[in-house]
Amino acid sequence: GTLEACENLASLFPASILVWKIIGTINAEAGNWASAQHAYERLVTLQPAIAEFHHTLGTILEKQSKTSAAIAAYEMAIQMNPDFADAYVNRAQIKNSLGHLNAAKSDLLAAIKIQPDLAKAHHHLALVLARKGDLAPAIAACQKAADLNPENPDIFNNLGNLFKSQQCFDKAEIAYKNALQCNP
Repeated sequence: GTLEACENLASLFPASILVWKIIGTINAEAGNWASAQHAYERLVTLQPAIAEFHHTLGTILEKQSKTSAAIAAYEMAIQMNPDFADAYVNRAQIKNSLGHLNAAKSDLLAAIKIQPDLAKAHHHLALVLARKGDLAPAIAACQKAADLNPENPDIFNNLGNLFKSQQCFDKAEIAYKNALQCNP
């Protein structure tokens, strides 16, 4: 198949960025994380200045629960491109999962400063703020995320949970209904 043909091409052209990117993408889409990791490690060796390769490697490492290595890959992506908002968001998600809430918040605010219309940055900021107990700003961030991405049921579900935690049951019901409309 396609993967085997690309692997043959990689043996013939070991410095081909295109071939390694195709191999990495095919393996990632198939959930073959170790093979995808190998391909993207090859890419960052061949082209260390391309932030997207580091970012994708971070995503692949994160899928394998290699959080320290994933954070390092996201940091390299940010070093190569300080305006890479998605790298900040992904790094923040790991920091949030590790309980490093202030660091996660800082990364998310950086992403929002870079790309104010990035709904997932606002959504993850809402989740971090909620974990910190800052519920009013969490609701505001979640509402902003919903405004930016009105098709995402997770945002509305989380907004409903936030309203419910504040005993704003009418607003929670509306948010939950919006979630159901997105994903009946």
